[in-house]
Amino acid sequence: MHTKEVSFIFTPATDLGSGEYTLMLGAQNDAITVMKAVKVHIVL
Repeated sequence: MHTKEVSFIFTPATDLGSGEYTLMLGAQNDAITVMKAVKVHIVL
């Protein structure tokens, strides 16, 4: 199995309120799909 580091920059929508949200991230290839839940805290 190969590993690779990736980076993301997320910009919340202007009408998104402050609080804790769950962001679902997924990746797949021909044989497998992986989903991860990431907790994010939005502070405006």
